[in-house]
Amino acid sequence: MRRALLLVSVLLLAAPRVRAQAFIGTWEVRNQQGGITTLTLTDAGNRALGGMFTGNGNTFAVTGTTTGDEATGTIAGRGMALYFQAHVKGATLLLVVAEPGPTGTPNLNTAQQIILSRSTGVAAAPPARLNPAAPPAATSAGGATDVDQRMIQLLTANAWCAFSYSGSQTYSSSSGTTQTERVVLSRDGVARSNQRRESSNSGVNGSVVGQADGGNTGRWRFTNGVLAFSEDGVTWQPAAFKMTFNSNGSPIPVVNGKEYMVCN
Repeated sequence: MRRALLLVSVLLLAAPRVRAQAFIGTWEVRNQQGGITTLTLTDAGNRALGGMFTGNGNTFAVTGTTTGDEATGTIAGRGMALYFQAHVKGATLLLVVAEPGPTGTPNLNTAQQIILSRSTGVAAAPPARLNPAAPPAATSAGGATDVDQRMIQLLTANAWCAFSYSGSQTYSSSSGTTQTERVVLSRDGVARSNQRRESSNSGVNGSVVGQADGGNTGRWRFTNGVLAFSEDGVTWQPAAFKMTFNSNGSPIPVVNGKEYMVCN
């Protein structure tokens, strides 16, 4: 009896992982223009999904999570983001895509349903994780197309800085926090980030000022219009990315909603 209970426990713990793997791979459907729309889903660890949604010359980043036999998340790129819900049945994936409604939740009244079939190509097995203590190996920043190469040239031409401030003030006290970040993307595919957090509080009992610094090094790449980052060079997480320009023509990359400017 004890062995049977142990076996049931192991199977219950393993079941979500098995179902999650059913989503991993490449799925295809022929679109109205006669081309092929492709959804590629990758294992991002801890039941998280990454990947790309490609069709009609456009590529969008996919991020999501799996819960049982269902996957949910967002498809983002080119200044837009959509919600998705997916179910797998054998070699078929049912994908429901919805725009955000006025309250930010999926607008099911305008949702679209897409049925995709698993690609006949052999799906790659999920990569083994590297030792997290090992430094990422330098190779390249990707660049599968001429557009990719131009974007890589732009992103590696400067260091990029982001700034944010939050605070409050009353008649007797004030407080504020300033956060700065400096990011350097190298053509060899290495990304370096340094952050600083400064806080101040003042009141009737005096003033207190604090400062904390941090940083990390990882991998980055820009391929087929998708910007992605990795801690170990094996498991990649696509980012919602768009390149904008200010009135002076200076580039302003927006990564996961955060704006960066050329560092002074």
